[in-house]
Amino acid sequence: MSAQRRASQDDMRYAARQPQQQQAALGRSNTLASAGNRSSYGGGSISGDKLKVKCHYTDTRILMVPFSVTHSDLASRIQKKFAAPAPLKLKYKDEDGELVLITDQEDLDVAMAAAGVDGGADRLEVWCFP
Repeated sequence: MSAQRRASQDDMRYAARQPQQQQAALGRSNTLASAGNRSSYGGGSISGDKLKVKCHYTDTRILMVPFSVTHSDLASRIQKKFAAPAPLKLKYKDEDGELVLITDQEDLDVAMAAAGVDGGADRLEVWCFP
């Protein structure tokens, strides 16, 4: 059998396997979705109704807050997490990769939208400055 024919047969076998692999991946994602988007860590449960906020200041830390968190509550929680002097300036990266200041609730809403939170994402990343 020629090398070209063997390569063609290999391509056909690969193409036949792809739908099966995609179906298996879909089955895994459906299982995760039906589990209520919950995961456990260290015996505790992290609910799917929380927003994971990655905060960069002197180091990087994670906060879990409700999706309905207010700007003042978020700033206060971050300040306490880092034991930082008040007030901290919060910034997020916009679609252009630029750091944009979060000064009020409207800015926080825009930051959440830029992170895709309104589209189903559950993560927000902020940078904090004194």
